[in-house]
Amino acid sequence: MVDTFTSLLWDLRIIGDDPDPWQANSNTPPGIPSSSILLRTRLKVIGKQSNGDEFIYEDPRSYVNQQNISLLLPSSMAGGPVTLEVELCDCDQCEDFPGTGRCVTLRIPVYYQKTSATTTSLDMSRPGSGEVRPLGAKP
Repeated sequence: MVDTFTSLLWDLRIIGDDPDPWQANSNTPPGIPSSSILLRTRLKVIGKQSNGDEFIYEDPRSYVNQQNISLLLPSSMAGGPVTLEVELCDCDQCEDFPGTGRCVTLRIPVYYQKTSATTTSLDMSRPGSGEVRPLGAKP
């Protein structure tokens, strides 16, 4: 069964755990789990634009230790099959400090059922500046 979203505001529940947490900035020696867990989530949505072109939306925010996430998508996204890409890392700046953690990426097929109630005013209420670009284009 594929989850279906009927608005541009997607309420997500991202559940994760780290059974052996270790943080590079802590005083905990390697091999001994840290006393706290750090999980960073980043989101990407891949589908089609209303004009038929490829659609990629990368959420500009990272979510640290947050399970309930509201993701507001641009109104240019067309209805139909969509892929929600969830990256979950056990570090907050893995890209800047290689070797400080691991990331896993899960691609989840979902369906966006565009309704006539969808308005562009939703786009104006979202803080940040996510980017929509053709599939494969460089940022």
